[in-house]
Amino acid sequence: EIVREISGVEIHIAQLNSLQHKLSSDDDPEEMTSFLTQLMQGKEVTVPGGIKGTIANRIKNMFNEAQK
Repeated sequence: EIVREISGVEIHIAQLNSLQHKLSSDDDPEEMTSFLTQLMQGKEVTVPGGIKGTIANRIKNMFNEAQK
């Protein structure tokens, strides 16, 4: 049981690190942390900077790359 829980935590940490690497910007670290935390919790979130912001552009690029 404990091994399964530790494994689950490791997966979440890896996902968070991956998202941080792919989406991080120098704009506002607290805002980015809040955004990623809400995103990891499966909540609907507002993308900082709106649809023309840095993070939105990176998300669009991720989807474009995935479709290739």
